[in-house]
Amino acid sequence: MILDASVIFKWYVKKDEADMVQADLILEKFVAGTENIKVPDLLIYEISNALFFCKQLSLQDKQLAIAKFFDLGIEIVPINKNNIIESITIAEKQNITIYDAIYLALAKNFNEPLITANPKHQKLSKNYKVIQLKDYS
Repeated sequence: MILDASVIFKWYVKKDEADMVQADLILEKFVAGTENIKVPDLLIYEISNALFFCKQLSLQDKQLAIAKFFDLGIEIVPINKNNIIESITIAEKQNITIYDAIYLALAKNFNEPLITANPKHQKLSKNYKVIQLKDYS
């Protein structure tokens, strides 16, 4: 499966987040080895930025969250020519940003679903393999 930052952020900032049960279930399955997760390298910047602006976490908590993410060993997919070309195509067709399109491109290229809590991605579920986090089981 492909995860976006809207799901992974929930692993580290639990207060007032919707769909925590589903987000935690994904993490539990990954740690148990029953679920495979891929993310684009862009996600590192998105998660770091979201944590940076999270007022409820201390600097040390933010640093620890990023360290814990890397320690999980999730497959981080570097952007390559095929992925970015596909992203541009998707962005053009769907009128979304390249930042959003890269997740859909990875899902398409790996033939895996994108799990998301991002409303922009959820709207595209008719054309792509997109599963809303709330529907994950």
